[in-house]
Amino acid sequence: MTRLVVLISLWVTAVVSVPDPTKICMPDTIQFNSINVTSEIFSIVAFDFPRKLFGSITGNTSVVEDLSTLKQYATDATGKCVSSPLGPTQIFRIGQQCLPASAVFLGDIYIGFGTNRIHAVGFELSLGGTTIRYALSDQENQPSYPILVGYRTDKTFTTTFQSEPSLVITQTDIFTIPDPCPPASVVG
Repeated sequence: MTRLVVLISLWVTAVVSVPDPTKICMPDTIQFNSINVTSEIFSIVAFDFPRKLFGSITGNTSVVEDLSTLKQYATDATGKCVSSPLGPTQIFRIGQQCLPASAVFLGDIYIGFGTNRIHAVGFELSLGGTTIRYALSDQENQPSYPILVGYRTDKTFTTTFQSEPSLVITQTDIFTIPDPCPPASVVG
């Protein structure tokens, strides 16, 4: 009988300690550095959730995704801009300041060593044919930000690592959309 009580206590503790994904949220605005671990491409990335914007600058190219217009605006190295409709993964990325209730807890993660280590929580969710895995910072009295993000489809797998988060968007042109920016099908 004592063993049963101990097992039930352990099970209750395990169930209670699973974090609520809807409480894991990024701040209203955040900017960080991002590197694609596979391709080794470095980007500056920013979210402005109240304005429903995502921006990314990679070298001398940029992308702005606008949830209010459901469009992506991509500018190449020559300054030429083309627009295209947002896909489901892009809409999810901009529209989800907090993880959805459907996110599945994978476990606790510690990155770094000693007193400088960062506690993160791992979650997975499916979006159409894409599986997304997140390791999100989980520091007391600090906003969450993605440290590692993995996207997997039946054909591709991409992992990005994020660092140097800032609540202030210092890359002031990251949400700039050039005018004109015609649809990709119109551009010759």
